[in-house]
Amino acid sequence: MVLRMIEVTFSQLKFKIMMRLIVPFLFLFLLVSGFTIGSKHFETAAQEKEVEFPDAGVKKQIAAKSLLWNKACRNSDAGILKELYDVNAHYLPNDDQSYHGIEEILASWEASIPYLKGMKLQMESLEGTKDLLYETGTGHVSVLGGDGEVMDLTVKYVNVWKLQEDGSYKVVIDTYNNVQPE
Repeated sequence: MVLRMIEVTFSQLKFKIMMRLIVPFLFLFLLVSGFTIGSKHFETAAQEKEVEFPDAGVKKQIAAKSLLWNKACRNSDAGILKELYDVNAHYLPNDDQSYHGIEEILASWEASIPYLKGMKLQMESLEGTKDLLYETGTGHVSVLGGDGEVMDLTVKYVNVWKLQEDGSYKVVIDTYNNVQPE
């Protein structure tokens, strides 16, 4: 009986040792194989995608819509911005609370716009899919200070644009941060 217990214990010990040696190698093999298979899948998908997106027409549409921010500032009319934002958009301004939905966003702009005298956005990149694009860029904003002087600020921004049912794009996420003067 004791001999049988020793054989069982020895068998269990051998199994545990084998598992400790084999499992890490098996895990490593599966991990490497998964990444290899996954990367081949993505390479194939990228190779199949012959049409570059976003194309020049979409970039032109986004650039033209971006001009509406400057128009709203020059005319002190936040209502113009209703054309830019999706009804469920999110606005995350630098050093301020987040605003969710078109009504909150327009109310935020309504409070700020009397102090904004101009805004010029320069797109640096536009990437994504047909349904969802993300734009990065630099903006120059003219702000009326408390002393009546106009200050020029530089910001970096990210806008996420969503394709609408009518084929146009509207912003679903708008965020920026101020660039500190050197």
